[in-house]
Amino acid sequence: NYFAQQLGAEFFLVDRSSYPYSARAIHRNLSKGWPALPKAVRRSLALRVALVGPESSGKTSLSKYLAEKFETCRVEEMASVIAAKRRGKLQTSDFLAIAQAQIRAEDAAAGICNRVLFCDSQLDNLAQWDVRLFGPPQKELEQLARERRYDHIFVLTRESTSDDAYNFRLGLEERLKHQQAA
Repeated sequence: NYFAQQLGAEFFLVDRSSYPYSARAIHRNLSKGWPALPKAVRRSLALRVALVGPESSGKTSLSKYLAEKFETCRVEEMASVIAAKRRGKLQTSDFLAIAQAQIRAEDAAAGICNRVLFCDSQLDNLAQWDVRLFGPPQKELEQLARERRYDHIFVLTRESTSDDAYNFRLGLEERLKHQQAA
């Protein structure tokens, strides 16, 4: 009580029987203590798994399955959501807004997920599509893509030998290698 007064804070006694978590117990077993963590802490600790690949490679189906299997959240690809609203007519200026929407959706879901968050896409994938469709990279979008980290990235491919699918894989592989080197 004296210490709280010196700090100008309100003293408050925690009844351990009504709050069964301790920092030590959470540190020992993060999964068990996960419900006790505030959303802001969960956002920073959630494992982010991104599924990337060309159209119709199964990203959405797999992320839905994994989220259900692990009883957690998934974030759909915001580019698909926004493209559907605009009837498929996207402009290069839309890509930065899509990236910001993707970040907001991922951060919100990471705060409520069950330790793992599955993402239908990731920002390097979005930046790659922007360059492929509209030309020179946007500096802000590239910066967001460099800053955004995922714990695991799985590249899905379909059984296609088309130049488009092959170029997609090569471009994404190059981007991810460059990101790891940075």
